[in-house]
Formats: sequence, C-alpha cells, structure tokens
Amino acid sequence: MPHDWRDEVAALRFASTAKAASRLVGILAGVGGKPLGLRDARSRLFMVSLEVLRGSPKMIEIDGGVVAIVAVGDLAAIFCDPSFESFREEARKAGRKVGRRRVVNR
Repeated sequence: MPHDWRDEVAALRFASTAKAASRLVGILAGVGGKPLGLRDARSRLFMVSLEVLRGSPKMIEIDGGVVAIVAVGDLAAIFCDPSFESFREEARKAGRKVGRRRVVNR
C-alpha cells in the first residue's frame, strides 16, 4: 500500500504541539497544492468537491488566510484510526498508564 497523507497526519498525534502544527500545514500544502483564489474556487466548486472526495484536500485563500477543504471520510479515517486504541490496550496490558494528557492553561 503506498504511503498516504492521511497516515502522516494520523502520526502527528504523537508529536509535540508546535511540531505537529507546522508539519500539518506542510502536509496539507503539499497535497492540496497552491491555494485557489475564492473566485476561482467558487467557479469550480463541483470539480473541487469531486477532487476532495477522491482524497485530495484543496486549499482556498480567503481574505489573506488559507482554508483547507477535507472530506469527512478522510477526517474519520485519521481520527478514528483503531491503531491508537489497540496501542492503549497493549500498553495497559503491559502495566503502563496511557491516557489523555491533562492540559494546564498558563
């Protein structure tokens, strides 16, 4: 199975927040290509939607910011990956406590 951008994004769960954020932007920019202008994206909405549904996120530039359009199925594949739950189960069996980190606002 070829390497997929979804696998790279899913692997970011284990990276530090700063590193994960910059890497996520790089992954989406690499896969999504050059951001489309709003007018261009609007005129090609159907074609852009089809490409997104086929697994290729698209970038749209709006008011100086960039928006990533990602299919719901791709998000589900990234965030609902069963490998993380199996990792937690194996770690629990080995006697290691694995869970959510507590976030402390500073």
